[in-house]
Amino acid sequence: MTCPLPSVLPPGRVGRVLLFFLGAVLWNITAPASAHGQSEVNLSAAQQYARQLESNFWERAWAAHLADQANADGTINWTYDDRRALREVTADYQRAIGEANGFWTHLQVQDALQRQLLTVQPNPMMPGRPGAFRLRVVSTTTPNALALNDGTIILTTGLLTTLRTEAQLQAVLAHEIAHVVLDHALATYRSGKKNTRARKILGTVIGGVTSVVAPSIGGRRPLESTMYDLSAGLATAYLDQEFIAAAGLTYDRRQEEAANRLAQEWLLAHDRPPAALHTALRALRRAGLRENNTPGASFPDNHPGTAAERRATLAAVVAEAGGDPAVLDAPHPPPDSAYDTPMAAVLEHEGELDLSARRFHAARSVLDRALRTPWTTPETYLFRAIATRNTTTGAAGIDEALSLLDAAEAAADGPEPRIEAERALLRVRQGRPEQARRHLGRCLTQIDDARAASDTTATAHDHLRTWATRMQARLSE
Repeated sequence: MTCPLPSVLPPGRVGRVLLFFLGAVLWNITAPASAHGQSEVNLSAAQQYARQLESNFWERAWAAHLADQANADGTINWTYDDRRALREVTADYQRAIGEANGFWTHLQVQDALQRQLLTVQPNPMMPGRPGAFRLRVVSTTTPNALALNDGTIILTTGLLTTLRTEAQLQAVLAHEIAHVVLDHALATYRSGKKNTRARKILGTVIGGVTSVVAPSIGGRRPLESTMYDLSAGLATAYLDQEFIAAAGLTYDRRQEEAANRLAQEWLLAHDRPPAALHTALRALRRAGLRENNTPGASFPDNHPGTAAERRATLAAVVAEAGGDPAVLDAPHPPPDSAYDTPMAAVLEHEGELDLSARRFHAARSVLDRALRTPWTTPETYLFRAIATRNTTTGAAGIDEALSLLDAAEAAADGPEPRIEAERALLRVRQGRPEQARRHLGRCLTQIDDARAASDTTATAHDHLRTWATRMQARLSE
């Protein structure tokens, strides 16, 4: 593990002396003390190194944590063997999710997340710690966040759409970074001796057992049945409590309180809204309780303790800083366009997942947020029209859905068969079979034209073509 060196050293002998001193510090911190994978960290050297850094909140927190674990002679056992084993397990965990196509990537969202991460933790960690944190997003409506011991923070799309502001996102990132800084994963892993169990469970998954759910959308009446290539991609098998526990990623209440306390201290030290962490945790808990129809572990499942206990921890930090704990009782903040705009793609994706899981009211909520951003796509209008059709029955609802489809068509780069298919369903709802058949005919023509032009998207509409053909025949009976 390397450490950032000063970009400019004084010339001549002074520079050589400082370089030698810095090398000695790093050696004292990282050099192994035995052949059995156990290494001793020199506490005073670690604390001196932390003081040298400019943005050193997390480094100082780590040095303070080391002080609590120090031996009488000021050294700490670094236990490299256990760290190496845990790193291998968490690498397997990420590989299993990747093989199931569970990770979701989008350049706009990834860039926005990286900027928020660098706001919370701009520096590499100290020697022996992860060189840099990174973020990965799992595609599932289950709201959760996990911090791996290698510095990887896993967020779910459900978590990103449950949060409302950048301050809340930064607070959650601070909470997860605190787990890494406080070495909670290693402590949990070592105390549970879960290496064999983790290998057995993860080995089964990597061997080919994948549980990615990809339901299709369907109406309740036969004439309204439709499939729109909406894949849920719910990699919830890898958010199951068994997997999370096997990878050493479940923490007890004491550890969660420590992470909350340190995250709250970061918020106060960096002039962030002091209630951000409390409102974020409260929102995630409520969302997690609603997600009881999915197999994945949600944030409250993976973060023990009650809302009152969390508030008490955060209130104590605010009071110690001379503030009024009543600030934590601020109402839940409304969606912030500064947050929703860079998150527009994940809001749209989450709406798609909600539609696939038949959570139409939930889909309406996140898609409405996406529609208020300047980066609205044709799919956002289309998905919102589908959600409208499945949550309203009156004429006004049908007119709203048709207007959304018109907006989708206007924003699209070319013909979109799914728009015509959805129009056909709305015309059936209105009792206008002739118009429905015309829309189905256009849908089939657009698919065939794309196939004739060797459009790579044509094959993706094969089952839509089958459905449209059957619907057309049924309406002609």
